[in-house]
Amino acid sequence: LSSEQLLDISRNTDIKNPVLPGELYKRGLFHEAACKFFELGNYKLAAAASNKYLSQGLVSVVQARATLGLWKKRRAENLDQNVTLHLLLYLFDNPINAFDDGCLQRIINCFEQSVIQDAVIKYYIHRKNIDFDPVEVLRRFGNGIGELSKFNALDFLRGLDMILKDLPVKNNDCIERYTKQNSSVWSCIMNTFSKRDLLLFYSLDKSARPAGIEVEFEKRAMFEKATKLYLDNNSILEAASCSNKALATIKLADANAESLVDMWNEGLNSQQNVHQIPGNCKLWLLLNLFRDPSESTKVGRQCMDCFGKRVVEVAVKRKIKDAKRAANILLKFEPEKRWDRKIGGTLRTRK
Repeated sequence: LSSEQLLDISRNTDIKNPVLPGELYKRGLFHEAACKFFELGNYKLAAAASNKYLSQGLVSVVQARATLGLWKKRRAENLDQNVTLHLLLYLFDNPINAFDDGCLQRIINCFEQSVIQDAVIKYYIHRKNIDFDPVEVLRRFGNGIGELSKFNALDFLRGLDMILKDLPVKNNDCIERYTKQNSSVWSCIMNTFSKRDLLLFYSLDKSARPAGIEVEFEKRAMFEKATKLYLDNNSILEAASCSNKALATIKLADANAESLVDMWNEGLNSQQNVHQIPGNCKLWLLLNLFRDPSESTKVGRQCMDCFGKRVVEVAVKRKIKDAKRAANILLKFEPEKRWDRKIGGTLRTRK
């Protein structure tokens, strides 16, 4: 059998064949061999195969994660402390111990720096009650050379987000904990953030966002997102200004109108706030369209020119559930009768 055929048998059969893992090992398929030895309960040979898998140059993140995924089910026992498998399990158990136990240089020599980063980030995620600076830990692993020696708070935040995204359910608690711990840092480096970096802060609790980040969103023309952040701060005039920019064209309105309406419906918690919105702007027109589309037919041409047919139709159908009545109201937005009645369960526009 070829190695490919052997792998296919290994992956697609549940039969515990005692010969298969040995054959996989001979072909240099060490991780697959370790998995099969593990299934047979032969943990000593599984550990030997895993160690061989990790002893082919610097260990990569792919190799580390695959091996950890296997051994998290059972701790490898009686391992020689000099083998790479022991070092990997030791690193991910508590990377800080590496500085006290004299194995720092061995770890640096065995693992790619991305593996060390992975270990420190996961330690930070799972050890909520341990107070330590993960960036300082990573810089010490950098040993004055390589990328880890230049690691900063934003690098760590990006790595933390990437790992949390791989979890079945993403939990922002760790990110909020880290952003609060480094609150004094973000304002100083905010102008270096990419749009993707800014979005890391967007979904966080207000208390975890750096002061002034809404202004940075506005500078980057992320007007819909800036609206939400200004509303969270009860900055109504600034939120209204950003909303109008997010509705500047029919294309932008088509993309942003519904989310803006939902934001304002949630954010307008007092009559005083409502009165702060300028009455001659697109936002005012939009909110009234969704609040009372029947009344908005009086400025139907203006609604169509500002927001387009789709947004008008969504506003009408969200408010009026009766299809026939909704169709009649839509006709009032287009005196030229460019709306059809209900066809096939939906409202359709004539070309």
